[in-house]
Parts: sequence; structure tokens; C-alpha cells
Amino acid sequence: SVVIIHHGKNFGQLTLAAAVMMGIFCSCTRRSPRSRSRSVEMDEEWDDHFPAMTRFELRKKRDEFWETRSSGTKEIWMGLRNAAECRRDGDHDSCNAIIEAMGCTPLKPNSSGKAYCCYDERGRKYTMPTYLFEEPKNLVENAGLSNRKSNDVVEEQQNDDEVVGQNEEIEFKVRLNIGMDLQIKMKQQNTIVELKQYISSQLNDLDASKIKVIARGKLLGDEYRIGSPFPIKNGDVIHATFPSSLYRKEGQ
Repeated sequence: SVVIIHHGKNFGQLTLAAAVMMGIFCSCTRRSPRSRSRSVEMDEEWDDHFPAMTRFELRKKRDEFWETRSSGTKEIWMGLRNAAECRRDGDHDSCNAIIEAMGCTPLKPNSSGKAYCCYDERGRKYTMPTYLFEEPKNLVENAGLSNRKSNDVVEEQQNDDEVVGQNEEIEFKVRLNIGMDLQIKMKQQNTIVELKQYISSQLNDLDASKIKVIARGKLLGDEYRIGSPFPIKNGDVIHATFPSSLYRKEGQ
């Protein structure tokens, strides 16, 4: 038995078991209602705290986030934006390829599960809320989406129209994820698939279909041209990435 004094009160001699049953010894391990609610909050899914909004409003919220970044570098934020779009579309390979090509660490969720973060080569941290990568379950369908999509199509068509009739030679550099740079000269009307084929020819004919080309954070489709819809310009440094296991040096 022990003599118990708790909160200034003398409980006399009690056995240890009795003291525990009274909650005297175990009270230090009990969480206050505030701490319990905080724990529950951390365990809940991120979208439980996300205000209900339409898909169009969600897109505006995403755009506002990307367009108001002031820390880090603009090029990294552009790349992360496109990586997030790839991830939302279920293309995790392209998402990871863009991030790797920029020299950033892989995306990791933070402790709350409500944001992702990564670091660039200089150690700068980039934190992005989960709604950039996933759609909350309480999303209200679908107002305003069709108008925004139509505007995107018109803008891309305008970019295509600007390059029609132009076919100047462009000189730029392709930085590979294996630590090599290639100096490239191509015409504006050349396609990205032709660029991939050229890169393949310089790397012992590795599978060109496995190459991903990224310019200004955009993953370029095979049908895109050097000059549109996301023009590569003289002096640009773009990135190409592929599984490094595919590359074999001569003699290997």
C-alpha cells in the first residue's frame, strides 16, 4: 500500500491497484477533450475539412494557388503544376518523371496528410495542398467546367495558328536524366516524336517510346511540334527522362 496525496487531498493508504482504479496514477495518461479532438482531426481525411464547391470553383482555387507562389523558383512551380495534373490523371510515371527531371526529391505527404512537399536541388521546400493532386469527395458537380475547357481549347488553337507557316531552325539543349546533355538543332515543324527518335539514335538506339520530354514543366506529347503548342526557343534547356536501365554505353 502507498500513501496517496493528489491535488492537495490526502487519500490515505491505498493499494496500487485501488489508486489506478481511481484514476489517480493513470490520469496523467488520459488525454483532455481538446487533445482527443486534435488527434481525431489529424486522423480524418483531408477533404472532410474542405468546403463544398463546384468543380469549376475548385479549378479556380487551384489556379489561384499556382499563380500566387512567391518562394522557390518559377520553373520548379511550373513543373510541379504539370506533375500534379499528371497525378490527377492517374499518370504517376509522368508525374515522377517531371519531378526527377527538375532535380527535386520525390513527393512526400506531410504528417497531417493534407499536403505534399518536395525539395529542389538547393534545399528549398515546396509545399502543396492535397486538393492540387486529388479531388475531394464532397465536390459538387459540375457547373462552369465546360466553359473553362472551351477557353483552353481556343487558347491552344491560337498558339497553333501562330506557328503555321513558320519553320525556322531552333537550337536548344536536352538535359538527360543520366547526366548527359545533347545539343539539338531542329525545325519548328519537327515533332516531339522525331526529337525522341534523335535522342534514341544518340543513346545506342534505346526504346524511343520510353523517353519523356519535358519543357518548362510541361510533358510534351508525341504529336506536339518543336514550335507549338508549347514552343521550344533558341537557347532553351529542356529535359528528357527514361528508365536508366535501358541505356547501355558502347562496349557494354
